[in-house]
Amino acid sequence: MVGGCRRGRGAEESRLVLQPCRHPDRVRIEIPGRRVAVIAEQLHGAERDEAWHQITTAAPQFGKYQEQTDRELPVIRLVPKPG
Repeated sequence: MVGGCRRGRGAEESRLVLQPCRHPDRVRIEIPGRRVAVIAEQLHGAERDEAWHQITTAAPQFGKYQEQTDRELPVIRLVPKPG
């Protein structure tokens, strides 16, 4: 899960980071030793709130990013693509 991708402390430019999610079936991530095709899904509502709570519990610094902007930081779920 990607929590609050950002550039510039939550600035408008951070939206550029999420452009690959406009084509959720074409996202690939790199983890040590391999590339993985994933499906990217932006979370909304209660599902986003629960994921954000999990993220900020595990990494409290992300909560500070949210405090520095007036927009809701996006949370993206990455699920391995079947096949």
